[in-house]
Amino acid sequence: MPVKAKRPCRKCKRAHGNSNGYCDAHQDLVTNWGEYQRRLGKQANRRYKSKEYLRNRELCKVQAKGLCESCTAMGLITEGNCCDHIIPKSQGGTDELSNLQWLCTRCHARKTAQEGRGARGRGGSNL
Repeated sequence: MPVKAKRPCRKCKRAHGNSNGYCDAHQDLVTNWGEYQRRLGKQANRRYKSKEYLRNRELCKVQAKGLCESCTAMGLITEGNCCDHIIPKSQGGTDELSNLQWLCTRCHARKTAQEGRGARGRGGSNL
């Protein structure tokens, strides 16, 4: 049976045979991120998704009839798949239904990019 090739350490680049990416000298750098994610479990158990948000997300989708609200306003029919905060939570927005909108991936990416530019002080967007 062939021997498995040794890989370089993520820190010092020395060859090692460990499956976690670090040589014996750098084992203290191994984290338990995967275990942390498994412990959190489903999305509903994670801190950033409140029960109110998860409930209102479904109501938002039903209100929009599954269509992107931004595209619908422009006269287009596009299936939505993202629930977006109109006023971002980082700017004081809430998880209330009135602050949520149902968007397609393209419109959500455009809106997120515009918000990012504004947060960095670079002005508006040409998207």
